[in-house]
Amino acid sequence: MYYTIIRTITSLSLLAAVLTFSCATAADNMRPVITPKTPHMHFKDYKSFIPKLHLLQANQVNELPYIVGIEEDTLMATPGDLIYVRGLNSYRGRKYDIIRPDDRYYDHDTGELLGISGVHIGTATTLGGDDPKTMRVESIQVEVRRGDLLLPARKSALAKGLKHPKGPRHRVAGHVIDTIHGVIRASHYEVVVIDRGSRDGLKPGDILAVNSPSRQAVDQYTKHPPLPTSGDPISAQVVYTPHEEFLESYEGQKGNMGGIVVDTAVEVTRLPQESIGHVLVFQTHERVSFAMITNASRAISVGHIVTNPIARPPRH
Repeated sequence: MYYTIIRTITSLSLLAAVLTFSCATAADNMRPVITPKTPHMHFKDYKSFIPKLHLLQANQVNELPYIVGIEEDTLMATPGDLIYVRGLNSYRGRKYDIIRPDDRYYDHDTGELLGISGVHIGTATTLGGDDPKTMRVESIQVEVRRGDLLLPARKSALAKGLKHPKGPRHRVAGHVIDTIHGVIRASHYEVVVIDRGSRDGLKPGDILAVNSPSRQAVDQYTKHPPLPTSGDPISAQVVYTPHEEFLESYEGQKGNMGGIVVDTAVEVTRLPQESIGHVLVFQTHERVSFAMITNASRAISVGHIVTNPIARPPRH
């Protein structure tokens, strides 16, 4: 019995490995054959283009300290103005980032909420007080408003790994789920959000390839054997528009199907993905990462695929 259990476990493990390999192979078959060369960039080339970004979880939005009032009861604050913050437990002189909740990020495949973007508004320093505490605005990207949230200031996301970009060590397959600053079609040095993070093995300094999703194409030129005509029912794949325009035939073949003469045969085939460019991951969270576009042959937008760069064989 002991050996039977061992054999069963071994067989199941082999089956799982075969299925995993088959799925990976099928996915790789859709990847581009020709891809642009992975860019070699120096740290100074992109350092100034990397913005300060934040990611919030849904429960944080209602728990973080928030601005309840501004000096002289104005609507907006600029550098040097005083702001009054509730829910803050801080000592004098501590610096904070002022952020504003914005877009919600969802997994491209499952639709699961991954986090909420926090737009970096500026920075402020604690002066003292109880609740609300008094703070002074030090710097801003846009005007500070009531309701903006505060997080302890953190160091720049420019980690050591960014100085030596390379492909990730683990297999990555995700999607672009947003572009920063409301850009619909992003290009060089602009920032995108992807639905993979540290849980998937990503870290700052990883380079990812960007591909467009594979498309379907109608092949009207493929050769088919004759379609049987005696007593065959109409296939569920036969589709007609209200104008009786033929769209797709049984197995893409011509013939007489249930008394309906099909005079146009088509076959739908899937084309490989098309390579667009590369992105450099500069900030990772558990399930979301921010990446900067390093090179692109055309615009990158939501829905494009991110994956490991294709390794190129060494030159002899």
